[in-house]
Amino acid sequence: MSTPQPGPYGPPPPPAYSPGGPGKGRATAAGIGVLALLGTVVGGYFYFESGSSSSVPDDGKRYRLTAPKTVAGGAYRRNGDASDGTARDLESARKAGVGDPHQVDASYTAVGGSRRTLAFGGVYGELKDPEAVVNNMFAQLKEKQRREKSRYEDGMRSELVRAPEKFTPSGLDGAVLKCQEIRSVPESGGGGITMPLCFWADHSTLGGLGLMDATGLVTGQSPTMDELARIAVKVRTEARVEITE
Repeated sequence: MSTPQPGPYGPPPPPAYSPGGPGKGRATAAGIGVLALLGTVVGGYFYFESGSSSSVPDDGKRYRLTAPKTVAGGAYRRNGDASDGTARDLESARKAGVGDPHQVDASYTAVGGSRRTLAFGGVYGELKDPEAVVNNMFAQLKEKQRREKSRYEDGMRSELVRAPEKFTPSGLDGAVLKCQEIRSVPESGGGGITMPLCFWADHSTLGGLGLMDATGLVTGQSPTMDELARIAVKVRTEARVEITE
């Protein structure tokens, strides 16, 4: 397995301001780093368990992933162009057992003045066991945390909170969706910043979403996993396009 590289789309653009002094500025940077991690995991840093056993139904249809200009019913607008991944990312996916892999990544900002950033990364191809894929996403995050437990960037490090939780919001349509919180902890001690990360998978697509609220970094009220799970259902519906050829 190759050494993880930065996500192909890079970190989302920082908020236009960092209220609260240098400490809040470091907190904002840490949040951006967590979102950038999404591209690392979905891109060149994942693996798939062998086998064809799956609890996720297969309707026989196949889909590709896109990065629409707006997602979540128009609530988020894409920042610039989407990325379709690097040759290294796709080769990693092939070695992992994804048939005919393709990748798409993009970051979005909330429409209407909110200071929220939504990171989206996905791979599409042939996934034999979608639930195992999602489990492996979180397993890789846990392994990365174990290896880098003493590593701080800009005075912060990230750690997983509790275990992934399964969500079944309306509209999921048979896919598997699990979410977990990631906390950015300051080297100096004290409270951290928590934000949700979710992955979905079906027999054609794997998608990951991270959500950061810059205002929440100041107020201490971060987005919840339940909220991001509902957003994930909308993004999945909007990003998937059936392959009919």
